[in-house]
Amino acid sequence: MNYLTKYLNRSLSRYRIEGDISPEIIATAIANMVLRKPSLHGSKILSQKILSTNLRVPHDMVKDACRILRTEFGLIVARPGHGTSIVASLSKEENDRIVKLLIAMKTTAAKVSLDQTVVQRVNVTFDRKIQKSFSADRPVDEVDRNLEMLPSLTTLFTQIIRVNWHQPVNDVRVQYSDNYREIISYCAVTFAPGLSSVVSLVPVTRTIQKGVRAARRRLRVIYQPSLELTMHALQQLCESESVGLVYIGTAIPYQVFHTDQFSTWKRFRHLQVKYGFKILIDDRYPGQVPFPIKFPYLSSCICSSTIYLSPLSNHSRLNAVNIIASDAQTMKALSKAFKYKGLRLPPTLSYAVEWLLTHYKIGRKELHYVSPPEVITAAKDLLLASGLFVAEHINNNAGPFIFLQLASGDLPNNLYRKFKANGIIIMHPDEFNLLPQFENGFFISISNYTSIRTVEKDIRKVVAFIIKTKRDVGPK
Repeated sequence: MNYLTKYLNRSLSRYRIEGDISPEIIATAIANMVLRKPSLHGSKILSQKILSTNLRVPHDMVKDACRILRTEFGLIVARPGHGTSIVASLSKEENDRIVKLLIAMKTTAAKVSLDQTVVQRVNVTFDRKIQKSFSADRPVDEVDRNLEMLPSLTTLFTQIIRVNWHQPVNDVRVQYSDNYREIISYCAVTFAPGLSSVVSLVPVTRTIQKGVRAARRRLRVIYQPSLELTMHALQQLCESESVGLVYIGTAIPYQVFHTDQFSTWKRFRHLQVKYGFKILIDDRYPGQVPFPIKFPYLSSCICSSTIYLSPLSNHSRLNAVNIIASDAQTMKALSKAFKYKGLRLPPTLSYAVEWLLTHYKIGRKELHYVSPPEVITAAKDLLLASGLFVAEHINNNAGPFIFLQLASGDLPNNLYRKFKANGIIIMHPDEFNLLPQFENGFFISISNYTSIRTVEKDIRKVVAFIIKTKRDVGPK
């Protein structure tokens, strides 16, 4: 079946350049090959492992492609002891059904996906490391099923936190969990007791709202156009009511504050000392969205007033691992809120992450993958050249998430549904509690793009749809 490998490599070459290979694309390539060359009926297919090696793609991708060929196309059959082979023949009805399915999958594959808040694939090498970590031989017995904490994993996370802070931090304690909303909720319970409020200096997501609501605490969002005005609003609120916890971070994938005014952050620290609230720093998109604070300055008071929360990585397989860190006294108080159950991960994930960090020298570049700068620049240039959107929002975003607001006119109702109907999947607007200054717009993500050609093709489709929409709703 050397013909199969040669044909697939030739068919996949364009997608490989654009970084868009998927199980669906491999499956459709094989299906097209079978339809065009009937002599292949009844032939055996190379093993998934050999196909994976020959095509230079992860084994899981080939496995999923074979599943699609077997369950959806009905083109291959697997027989124990005989391997996998292409079906002996196809009736005219079956042939027509497969042709229709290929057309439908081609349309689906052409959809623009601008909704990824985590990276589905970083690079083949890192993906292989992760895959090997999850497949490492580690028996899970009854004790493991009740696993709460791996001391070795806690130590590894502590080392990562120290590196992220860019300076030595003494007496730091770390815990971890796969339940982000639960962490927010228990932070609110622990550090905003009684009638105290939880205050956010930035717009928040629906998940944070639900977490604070589950803790039965009030949430005040006091974001202002400038950091100085935001600090003034915080001081007024602290004077009028009890503030227990102040949230600041990148839950909204948009760089809200663009200032490096040392004096303003010094005032923030002064307010913290005066009113005694805790600061929850939430770096939701590490390495992707520039953190909107004078972090090196605030990190000097980490162990006395600040809690740091961040996912381990932007990668989709590791993004569920949330690390929370602070000083020993703060973490002890937080543990009480969890009724001594501790924060934990599923054993399989815990051991996989431990294996990954122990056996490989994983750097921040891999964990905190960011789209290549030239890809981000190309996307911005094309959006600015269209003249459709407010330039300030596009220019102020240094990460792969871009907030697009129309320079004139209003966006259509049911924005997400109408985009989706036109083959454009954007970040769902309802997930973000956008303030008035961000309401007439939407977020897109280019975190998964690795080539300029692909991102420009998809951005052009977004621009074309906006132009068509404005023309349709314009004066008759």
